[in-house]
Amino acid sequence: MKIKTGIICDHCGLKFWQCPNIVFGIIGIITLISLLTVYNFAINVLPPDIVIIIMSGLSIFLLIISFVVSKSLEYFARAYKLKSEFINILSHQIKSPLSNIQWACEIIESGKIGSVSEKQRGYIDEIKESIVRLKKFIDNVILISKTESLVKNKALNLELLSLKDLIQDVLREFQSLAERQKVSVVFDANQDDVKIKTDTFLLKEVLKSVLENAIIYSNENGKVIVRFYQNLGNVFVEIKDNGIGIPEDEKKYIFEEFFRGSIAKTKFVGGSGLGLPLAKNVMKALRGDISFKSKEGKGSTFFIKIPKNI
Repeated sequence: MKIKTGIICDHCGLKFWQCPNIVFGIIGIITLISLLTVYNFAINVLPPDIVIIIMSGLSIFLLIISFVVSKSLEYFARAYKLKSEFINILSHQIKSPLSNIQWACEIIESGKIGSVSEKQRGYIDEIKESIVRLKKFIDNVILISKTESLVKNKALNLELLSLKDLIQDVLREFQSLAERQKVSVVFDANQDDVKIKTDTFLLKEVLKSVLENAIIYSNENGKVIVRFYQNLGNVFVEIKDNGIGIPEDEKKYIFEEFFRGSIAKTKFVGGSGLGLPLAKNVMKALRGDISFKSKEGKGSTFFIKIPKNI
């Protein structure tokens, strides 16, 4: 039997005990008990008129606190619902038209509806590149939301996998990017393979996010080194580059959503500032961690800590 808790709770998908109305009622009961306790104590040591003043003031104060807490919960519930609806809009109402635009560009570029000049091809390439960046941004936003949902519902898809094979799969995906950026990617595969039980999809997204940053923010003819090792029951994947590095005063913001470093913004076009926050959230869900060390102008090293079993 489902208990009706009101329009706000039903609309936002809140559980019974999370509903602002219920919380307000619970706080009201606690307030009443507190008032009775204070009254029984005060009436024995203070004059009646002083007790009335104290009780009146305390009642008003607790009522205001209860109201503010209840309204705050209501506000956050509505905000969470709006966020979910926005994610749905991104995934359907925006991403689909982008795919149509991309398809139209490819048709035009193919010459099937008329000849295309070199100048026109340049414009088409710019449009296609912008579409790719925008679709990637949307994918990251959706993935962050999906990760939060998986953690909340404890719906991780755990399976036993080869860490070496997973890393090699990711490296193959970024081979063309590394060639375009003129960056050498080296995988130190001398370690014995490690079998871990984790969510393959989510861990792969973390590796892709960190490796992509390492390649993009490396200098021309730079080098990225990937290796893994075991320590104290955990497995670590280390991704090291000799790129632009991270300024000291910006390190504390590196895992915040939409943050991009000052050097990154001036030297490199694109980027959403969602890759590393996504990696942080995913590793938290996988009961691992991600950390880094970096020196401006020298490069960065990221350490992905993965438990063997979740």
